[in-house]
Amino acid sequence: MSQRGPSRTQSILLLVLLGGLVWLWLAREEAVPVFDSSGFGAPDDFDPVRLIYESKGERVVVERRPNGTYWVTAPFEDVASATRIEQAIATTRDLKVLRAIPDTNRASFGLVRPHHRFTAEDAAGRRWTIAVGDSSPVNTQVYAQLESTPEGGIGRSEIFLLREFGARRDFYPGNYAIRQPVPLPIESPIVDSVHVETREYRLRAQRVAKDDWRSLEPAGLRLDPLPINRAIRNLRSPVLREYPEEVDRSEAGLDPPRATWTIFRQGKTDTLHFGHPIGVGETAYVIPAGRSFVATMSSDFYRDYVDGWPRLAERELFSVDPDSVLSVEFIDAEGEGSYRRADGVWKRSPGDSLVTAQDALTRDLENLLELRWTDYPPEAPVSPSGSSLRLSITTAARAETLEIRFAEGNSEAWATSSHRQRWGPAAPQTYGLWQYRSSHPGM
Repeated sequence: MSQRGPSRTQSILLLVLLGGLVWLWLAREEAVPVFDSSGFGAPDDFDPVRLIYESKGERVVVERRPNGTYWVTAPFEDVASATRIEQAIATTRDLKVLRAIPDTNRASFGLVRPHHRFTAEDAAGRRWTIAVGDSSPVNTQVYAQLESTPEGGIGRSEIFLLREFGARRDFYPGNYAIRQPVPLPIESPIVDSVHVETREYRLRAQRVAKDDWRSLEPAGLRLDPLPINRAIRNLRSPVLREYPEEVDRSEAGLDPPRATWTIFRQGKTDTLHFGHPIGVGETAYVIPAGRSFVATMSSDFYRDYVDGWPRLAERELFSVDPDSVLSVEFIDAEGEGSYRRADGVWKRSPGDSLVTAQDALTRDLENLLELRWTDYPPEAPVSPSGSSLRLSITTAARAETLEIRFAEGNSEAWATSSHRQRWGPAAPQTYGLWQYRSSHPGM
């Protein structure tokens, strides 16, 4: 049975319906005026020197000082975030309006008593003011209106839509976000020297090169550049979180400070004070550089700041490149013997048998040569007791020794080496691994 297509009458009705829809669409397009998004931003020569943020009854004023820096002057005094302020000023000149609303009833859009108001004012007193009202139904846009512009001081009647993310960033970011979030706001990462004082220790360190710090006090102390450089880098990041108004400085560890860092660079000096951590997280009290109030700072490296030079000292037990090792010999160990490498292959002596798991031995050797004290040893020399493991590690140029002592009763290990020549605390896992290798010649 053949299928019949639509009748001629049905085809005519379909064409009439489509024509009607096209007519309605064209009529709607003619009824909606083309939106002109120009003219909402301030003129290019508008140079604000004062910004006023108003939100829910609170008013924050930011002013530009003669040296070009921005400061919050009310209701408190603090350095403002230059990045955020300059972004807001750029937006006043290039406001991205999405579309205008034909309805001019301000009450319908939360603009009679706006949720937020932002004003930029230049030295001549000219103002650019925008009011921000309710969110749109889809919650990604907000209604706004210009209340005044630099040209004559009269605003515009149009109510328009802005992207909520940009509006919040520039016109109502919140008091904390307006303030400088960087504890050490210096442009260059080059630091000449650092003084670190805690309640127990004092360090005076001079920078010789990027990864080379020399300790002047204590004299002769070897320093690890990693924690010093990352501490400075972290201080130059936006890590300030809150500014609690009522803080007992003694309880916060700031009277006296738990640690004080003084940064010297190109004839300038910056000082920061560090207090106690807050809760179990890596957040702590701090007094930022050039400021007198207490803030909270987040950092994964809190101990770098407050533990003094023992935290910043070099704790490596070896100065050997793993690829240069030719032999590892067990000294005074049960089973004795050694590992020897020839033509890139590891063999076990005595017996000169080929090591089956070559990659495992290479990995364990690399971990051994990266062995570090878990903490800097006490200033008074110690002589730990316990089971002992002694290794001699040889290269073509020299040999270094390592000794680890392990006390099973308290799961504590201590290590010394010819590179260090003193005992310091170490992780016990390395002792267990190489003690097992010493007594298993087949490995």
